[in-house]
Amino acid sequence: MGELAAETSFRYGGSLADTMIRDTRERCAAVLLRLGDCRRRDNELGLPVTVACSQDEFAAMANLSRQRAGMALRQLADADTISLGYRAINILDAGAMRALLDAG
Repeated sequence: MGELAAETSFRYGGSLADTMIRDTRERCAAVLLRLGDCRRRDNELGLPVTVACSQDEFAAMANLSRQRAGMALRQLADADTISLGYRAINILDAGAMRALLDAG
């Protein structure tokens, strides 16, 4: 029960903290890592993690306009940390995204 309570607290507390990050690219990286459950660890299989949502839905989750979220997602895609698909965002390099957050 304690582990479940800690995980729930981290997940919901993290969602609030993610939306308070000022830098748009860092905010998008944080939200994607949380949605893909990659905030603290990589996928054990080493495969890309797919976050199934449209860019409009993602923008709402990141508390950004569709335009600003789209620009930040393209920057992350240009850095080869994510790839964009139809109603899906694939996390390719969670470690690089976590490093971006640590540097900011």
